[in-house]
Order: sequence, then C-alpha cells, then structure tokens
Amino acid sequence: MKKSILLLALSAMMLPAFVSCNKDDSKDETKVEFQAPKFQKEAKKLTFKSGDIKSIEFTESGRYIMEKAVTKADDTVFITGTFTVNGTTYTLTGDFKGTVTVSGTGTNVEVTVTEDGNASVTVTAEAETPESDEALYRTWEIDNLRIKVTGGDLKEAGVSYTTTKGADLDEIAKYLKDNGVNFNADEYKGYNIKTITISGCGGFIVDFQGADAYVGSCDVNNLNFTYDFTVSGGGNNIFNTKGDGNIKYVNSICVLTLNGTIKGNSKEYKASLEFRLKEVK
Repeated sequence: MKKSILLLALSAMMLPAFVSCNKDDSKDETKVEFQAPKFQKEAKKLTFKSGDIKSIEFTESGRYIMEKAVTKADDTVFITGTFTVNGTTYTLTGDFKGTVTVSGTGTNVEVTVTEDGNASVTVTAEAETPESDEALYRTWEIDNLRIKVTGGDLKEAGVSYTTTKGADLDEIAKYLKDNGVNFNADEYKGYNIKTITISGCGGFIVDFQGADAYVGSCDVNNLNFTYDFTVSGGGNNIFNTKGDGNIKYVNSICVLTLNGTIKGNSKEYKASLEFRLKEVK
C-alpha cells in the first residue's frame, strides 16, 4: 500500500514537468510576429487592359514584377527591380526605369506609365490587392538549405545534405553527384540563391548571386504552397520549374519545404528542399 502511494506521489510530481515540456515544444511550431514589410500598404497588382505592358505587381518588400509583351504575339518577358512610393506614384529602378502613377480607387483604375526617355502612356487597369497580411509575404534571405534525395538507384535512406549558409546549388549538385546521384551536376555554376520574394498577389521571385532571377507565380492556401515558373522559363533540375510544398514557422525562422524531382541520366529521383528563411529587415 505504501509503495502504491509513493508511486502516485512521484507521478503527480512529474506530471507538470511533462505538461510544461509539451507546451514549450508547441511554441516552436507557431507563427511568430515578424516586422511588417515596408510597402505592405502599397502592395498591389495592376493588370493592363491594353498596351505592351500586361501587368505590374508591386510586392510588400519593394520589389516589382513587370510582364511585358515582346515581338511575337503571345510571348512575354518578365522584368524585375525595386521601387519607392510617393503618394500614388511608384518610381521604378532596375530592368525598367521610370514612374507608374495610379489614379482612382477600387478595382478599375487609370495608370500613367513613364519610362525614362519616352513619352508617358495612360491606360486603364484592373487593380488587385492582397487579401491578407500573411507573414510569408516579404523578401527572405536564405539561412541554409537542406536537401534530401531518394529513389532512383540510391539506397533506401537516400542522400541528404545541408549547406552551412545560403543555398549554393553548385555546391549541392557536386555533393549529390559525389554521393551516388547519377545526374548532370555541371550546370549550376552561379546558381547561388540570394533571396526569395513571395507576394500576396501571387508573385514569386528567386534571386541568384550570379544568374538571372526566376520569376513566376505562387499560391498560398493555409500552410500549403505551390509555385510555377513555366511562363518565364525559370527552374532547373534541382529547383524545379513548378512544384508544391508547405510552410511552417520555427521561432524566428520560416521553413519552406518544396517537393520535386531530379531527372537522372537513367532514372528519376525524388527531392525535398527545405529552405530556412530569415526576414530581410
């Protein structure tokens, strides 16, 4: 009887400790408060109803994405850069230099575009604003990247690699090649991911330190994420042209996991890319 009472007493003493540990662990999985991006209130997408410019998206972090028609009827090119705002006028620098002034409120607005050295053009456009202030909508820098590759002719455990800092795809490709992933690892020089920008109007930009940016679209549904670079021709055999994944927040880090494939010389592999992202302040 005494032994039973003693065990019950010990169990009661230990219970709060277990409850406390579980509570602390759950905090790591909740979304933390991030600093609001500088241009959160000015973020919008303008879809033009006429002219060479098809659309301009102004992201929460001060990046713009311009889709512009080229010579062939259905072909477009994506132009990116940065912007500042003064009232209703956006000043653009980068691949396009000039100003964009928005007149009116609501869905249908009038937009005057003035490219440096050219005459102003005024057109009507459909204006779209983000539906929410989701913490994901900003520019992120890469803390590190973990990739896991399975399938093909690999052993069941597959191959995993985590960068010390950043996301150098050339470094990753060489490691995978040296550890049994039979694919062309010579095409990634310069593909060192600098930042990732995700916007509330569906824009997705992956900037590299030594190569042209990938520009495309994305969709966020709760913590599920899909993206597509098909129209702009972005993507490669590690960071696929399109894919899906999920988002979670751990302390002050956003973890973006993307699922994809690597086409080998004779077989196909499954790949999981886990980006640990830090907000750019």
